[in-house]
Amino acid sequence: MSAPSPVEAFYALGIQAGLSGKKFSFFFMISFLLDATVIFCYHKITSHLDFGICTRTPEDFQYDASWIASLPCEQRPHIIFDDGYEDTFEVAYPILDALGLRASLFVITNWIGKPNHWDANFFGTFQHISLCHLRQLAAAGWEIGSHGATHRALTTLSRHALRQDSWGLNTT
Repeated sequence: MSAPSPVEAFYALGIQAGLSGKKFSFFFMISFLLDATVIFCYHKITSHLDFGICTRTPEDFQYDASWIASLPCEQRPHIIFDDGYEDTFEVAYPILDALGLRASLFVITNWIGKPNHWDANFFGTFQHISLCHLRQLAAAGWEIGSHGATHRALTTLSRHALRQDSWGLNTT
């Protein structure tokens, strides 16, 4: 497998901007003209009212995934999930699996199996994925990576704290 071209993270490539149809395809095409690797980044797949970034309803995610699956393999964007929410396993995984697609998941290691506190909105907190479900995703061919240990703003940390957080050491 060759190294990917420089990443131009479109941060969900128009999804967040509400692009669809021809506009969506246009931005996807432009990314290839720029020789960029396209990444679709999601946080949560939920029907619950949420004001977070990169949140899609299950129906919209089904549409996204079906569109991605319709592309030739070499033109498919990378699908990643940020923070490691339980709905990645409960909602996104069955959709992607049915289409023969895999994704990458970047988890916050100190929050595996726990509800978070930073992403709480007016309607409650969101549960992070369990270790059991992480293992199932890894066994299904998903790439599992670290998004640090604590979800702190890395640019504000001392060198020592940054090293601890990056290596996933328990810093809370």
